[in-house]
Amino acid sequence: MFNDLQLNAKLTKAVADLQEEKELNRSLVANQATWHQRVSQLETQMQQIRDEKDTSIRDLQEQLQDIMLYFDAQEKCKNTELEGGQVMLGASPSPGRSGDSSGKGARNKKRGK
Repeated sequence: MFNDLQLNAKLTKAVADLQEEKELNRSLVANQATWHQRVSQLETQMQQIRDEKDTSIRDLQEQLQDIMLYFDAQEKCKNTELEGGQVMLGASPSPGRSGDSSGKGARNKKRGK
């Protein structure tokens, strides 16, 4: 009879341990699924950040190339005959006219004005 009580106590303890292990296993599986989802989200975010970084680097490289071309052109202009000259944008004056508008200046000089 003493043996039966010991076996019954061991069986009860083993069943309780089994239930505890099952609960722990369920908890770990749920936790693992949560972490897998979180890792997947972080990997997606990291890829987006990498793409943004790569785009930003390409833009900055293009800007740097434009600046270098500008400085090269500026240096070449300093070393040419155009130095000290002016570049004017807009329509060029007609060949028959000088800087005076419609020749009024010449007429006004003749009249004494």
